[in-house]
Amino acid sequence: MAIALPWLIPVSQFLPDSTGRRFNGLCTQFAAAQCLTRANGLAANPQAIIDLAFAMRDAMFARGECGENGAATVANMAKELRNRGADIAQQVNYSGDQMAFDWRSLLRAEAGNRPVLLQLARTSELASINSAARGIQYHAVAVLHKSEQGYLVADSNISANGAIQVYPMWALERASPCGLILLNMRRETMRPQTAFGAGWGQDGRAWLSPPDGNGQRYRVEGGILFAVQQLDRLSTDDMPIANIRKDSDGVWRQRWRYCEYWWKEDNTYGFAPIVERLDHELTRTSIALDAKTTALANAQAQVAAMRSDLDAAQARITELEATATESEDMKIIRAFFQLVATMQKGKTK
Repeated sequence: MAIALPWLIPVSQFLPDSTGRRFNGLCTQFAAAQCLTRANGLAANPQAIIDLAFAMRDAMFARGECGENGAATVANMAKELRNRGADIAQQVNYSGDQMAFDWRSLLRAEAGNRPVLLQLARTSELASINSAARGIQYHAVAVLHKSEQGYLVADSNISANGAIQVYPMWALERASPCGLILLNMRRETMRPQTAFGAGWGQDGRAWLSPPDGNGQRYRVEGGILFAVQQLDRLSTDDMPIANIRKDSDGVWRQRWRYCEYWWKEDNTYGFAPIVERLDHELTRTSIALDAKTTALANAQAQVAAMRSDLDAAQARITELEATATESEDMKIIRAFFQLVATMQKGKTK
């Protein structure tokens, strides 16, 4: 049965970063980017993985800790991961092509629970499973999960449209693991995936906002999509009002109705309130107040109408009472005249 998880996304190291650069030795940084993304509880995003791997290469190269093409040791990669906030549970540096450490037991216990960066000395032994491994020796991969068929591995040594690799234990044994890094999960960062509401669409891995008043739709993707999903603060009527941009400070940003989301290549992210949010809230409050004012005016009109009806009814009651009083008087007068008439008849006799 296929396993579909938001952090099981294959990414090729042969794809360019957002500035168009390419290097042919970034396998360790790509494996580290996959592991760090998993450890931080983020859903994998190809462009974010690529940009993070390149950012790690740049930082390491500036310190003299990797080759110009990105080639790096486990020891220096672990240092860069710590610089980015990673909590390393186990580190085994290279000391020969055969690792004395019991990596088999570690994979059996941890694959799917915590991410493992695994360095391999004879990668070409994987060629029967991954043809791209032919002729490759020292290499690094990210072991992210396991299935009945083997370990699910994010191997960056794939084509642009490659897939997550499944390497059985026997294949990994032949590839001769010679170093590893096990990362602890930062569970406090695990957040639910944002559910985009009605009107949203998808274009590949990007989300498309509902059309605005001019029919314009804006893409939400890459690091900004990461930020939106992890912050998980969308209201039902929140949506982008501009395209994603990369500012001169290297930070990616996108303005929304209620805030501006941002994301950096070290996988940090956040949001900043903007004036539109206050304006929008003021407008909504004003509309609600107008509705209440209208309702109050309608209620007052109804009370006035009821008062008018009550006055009319009271006048009618007064009129009826007057009529009733007059009728009683008439009865007294008639009784008086009848008495007078009776007395006159008696006198006549």
